Amino acid sequence: MLIQAIAATSSVINVRNNGAIGDGVTDDTAAIQSAIDSGHSLYFPVGTYKVNGLNLHSNCTYYGDGEESVIQLFQKVYTKNQIKNYQSNSAFNLKNLENVKVRDLKFICPSSKIRSTPAIEYSNIAINVDSSNNCQIESVTIEEFSGSAILCFGLNDRSRCAKISIDKVKIRNWYSAYEGSFPQIWFFKYVHDSVVQNSSLEGGTFGIGFYDAYHGTKYNGWGKDIPGAGVYRCAVINNTVKNQTRYGILLYCTRSVAFPKELVQHVVRGNVVSNILGSSHIKDKAFGAGIYAVGVTDLIISDNTVSNCNQITNVASLAPGCIGVASCYGNILITGNTCDNGRWSNLYLVNINVERYGKLVVANNTLTNSIKENLYCLKIQGAFFYNNKVSSDSRSQLPPVSFKSVENTTLEGNIIFFNSQVKQDGLFIFQSSKLKIIRNNITTLNPLSINRMQEVSDSIISDNVYNSANSASQETIRFSNSKNNQFIRNSIEKASGGKTVTNYY
Repeated sequence: MLIQAIAATSSVINVRNNGAIGDGVTDDTAAIQSAIDSGHSLYFPVGTYKVNGLNLHSNCTYYGDGEESVIQLFQKVYTKNQIKNYQSNSAFNLKNLENVKVRDLKFICPSSKIRSTPAIEYSNIAINVDSSNNCQIESVTIEEFSGSAILCFGLNDRSRCAKISIDKVKIRNWYSAYEGSFPQIWFFKYVHDSVVQNSSLEGGTFGIGFYDAYHGTKYNGWGKDIPGAGVYRCAVINNTVKNQTRYGILLYCTRSVAFPKELVQHVVRGNVVSNILGSSHIKDKAFGAGIYAVGVTDLIISDNTVSNCNQITNVASLAPGCIGVASCYGNILITGNTCDNGRWSNLYLVNINVERYGKLVVANNTLTNSIKENLYCLKIQGAFFYNNKVSSDSRSQLPPVSFKSVENTTLEGNIIFFNSQVKQDGLFIFQSSKLKIIRNNITTLNPLSINRMQEVSDSIISDNVYNSANSASQETIRFSNSKNNQFIRNSIEKASGGKTVTNYY
């Protein structure tokens, strides 16, 4: 066995040979810390090692025999205020280290779920990576914790976390004791060139989070505060995230275009996110998105499958969609994603102005079945929507595609299908200008217009195919309080007995 061969070498210490018992009852902290301080790599054979926090060393590997090699953390009690100030207890601490590997271990903290009074909570972390570089966490299982499973934290611009690889990690059986619980995997403040990949996370408040929500200045008057600190050049690839109460993958206020010397781009690719509840303890607000990015610069969201989000959402705030993007900058690419049953929305885009700094491209996405708008866009400038498929079923209450306050944007080659009998429009555009709506195929079964344009100006609507499949349709295209638009070379198809009417008001 490879692990046994490695453990037999002189550079590795078997913790049992250094006095650790591994019975899940004895406090093994001193014995294991003594072995760590020898500067050697450590092997944890099958057993349960109860510890009160271990401080690791650089250039070492800490490994076991998979889920049968268990690190059990003593839980510590903190007030809510202490938790808000990031006080916690950690099984493995990596502080100011380099070249550390942690693999083939299981971490548990089984008493984390206990709450003695409403003012007392438990914030316990499995692996705390503080201002460290080139570290790998691989094939690790983490269960029964209440804080973050893995926290990567950089204190300031001179003390960053960089090149952290989190791969094939399993997080499950989670305790969301504190109402403001942190992400299970959290990149906080100064973290860059790092990745979370091939991992599975289940049953927390947030799955994976990149953010610095507290240190910022507004940039160019747009959106929320964007931090002088930042998480940048990080990736979330091929993970499975499910059964979270607020968000699956959250990128919040990372780094802005005010810092042009470093490429900021994040990549969120190939993830499967499902069953995001959308719960909230805050009046009149509803959390809920499979993937949510706000205040981020240069972002790729591609080839993700996101479903069953916002299950109890009833307020349109804080990105209630399968995918939500708000107040972002630079080059934003949203492509090849499949979103289903977003309940509120599937793709929710708000307050994105990229004309001076980059492009917003939304292409080749498949959006199916939502109660509200399937694709919702508000305050968008300089965007391109290409070859998307948007289909709303009979549960839908609002238009499948809605543009409000959108400028200098192209909608081309999209297929929009509205299979609902409610009196709504297939494509609704409001208070927008300088649009190009070309070569789209729009079909609706409802008895209102296929395409309604209200207070729209200086736009081109050409070479589209409009199919009014409901014979009771009142009108095909409706313009209201609009001016200086070109409506040319469009093909209008209608059901037998239906009316072909283009109205201007």
